Order: sequence, then structure tokens, then C-alpha cells
Amino acid sequence: MGIDDVIDHALNASTLQFITHDLFMHYFDKQTKVDPKDPSWLNQGVYFWRYDERFEKKSLPIEFKTFSKYTFYIKYIPEIFRISKSSVIPWFGMEGNGERFAFTKDDQFIALSHLFEVGVLQYFKFVSLDKENLSILQERAHYVFHFSPHVLTYKSGVFYYNEEQISVSAAYKRNLLTILQISPKKNRT
Repeated sequence: MGIDDVIDHALNASTLQFITHDLFMHYFDKQTKVDPKDPSWLNQGVYFWRYDERFEKKSLPIEFKTFSKYTFYIKYIPEIFRISKSSVIPWFGMEGNGERFAFTKDDQFIALSHLFEVGVLQYFKFVSLDKENLSILQERAHYVFHFSPHVLTYKSGVFYYNEEQISVSAAYKRNLLTILQISPKKNRT
């Protein structure tokens, strides 16, 4: 049995949970002081974007490209919170027109760090499989599979792509299915 066969078997035998949540990201620079009146802090501590939104559409200062990028999904939205969405105007020489999101409660912004602490957000990192880390496919507490239900569908225990049945390993190889490493609650890195 070759390496590809071993990986295929491990993928198809995995016990990981499948999730379809939208994926988001926000920037973070440890040097920025928490200040709800500072636009730079708001763009790091409150505002967030879809994971795949191009940088130029976010209309942020160019130095944001050097900041840490945190990826997360929203586990649930408590009834007391709302998500606001706005279109970003062109600024800082950027094209703009991206979608910027923020959580609010009683028309006040909620810091992303607070949302993580109370379990609303789940931070993660993308993980690639190789022959050395196949054991992660059995670690349900730390890893999940993610897929977009607009591309890959799941019916009665079977995946379909373009209305054709597809195995877990084939979906992974085509990048239709990714593996996310869930960050522990105490640390979002």
C-alpha cells in the first residue's frame, strides 16, 4: 500500500465532525492599545471580514498586511447580539467595496476577544495532511473537517460534487474539504 493509499484510507476512516460555517478573519497587532475610539484598534478588535475577502477591498492602511491574521468561525449568535454588515468605502488608495462585519449589543460594538471568551467565536488554523500527522483524523476535540455547502453537498451520509458521488479523500484532494485545527479557548494563536 503506497503513501497515497494510506492517506486515502485514513481520510475515509476519519471520525472528525463536518462543519459548514462561514469562515472569517481579523487582523491583530500586539503593539496596538485597546481604544474603542481609535480606528486602527476598531479594525483589529471589532471589525472582521470573510476569510477570502481580498485585502484591497477592505480599504485598510497597507501596514495591516504585516499584522497577524486570525481565522475563526461563528459558533452561534446569542439573541442579545446582532451582526452588522457594511460596505467599505475606497480609502488609503484601496478599491474598497468589501463587506466589513461587527458584533453589536444595544448599538454598542462588542470586542472580538470578548466574543471568543464567551464561546461565540471559534479560532482555528488550516492543517495539511501528510504521512506524519494522520492521527489527527481521529482527534475530534481538536480538529474538524470544513466544507462549503454551496460547492459540496452531503446527503444521507454521502458527499456529492456536481451531482456526482465523491469520497472524503477525493473531496480533500480537490480542496473541497479542508481540515481545521481548533484553537484552545485560552489562546487564539
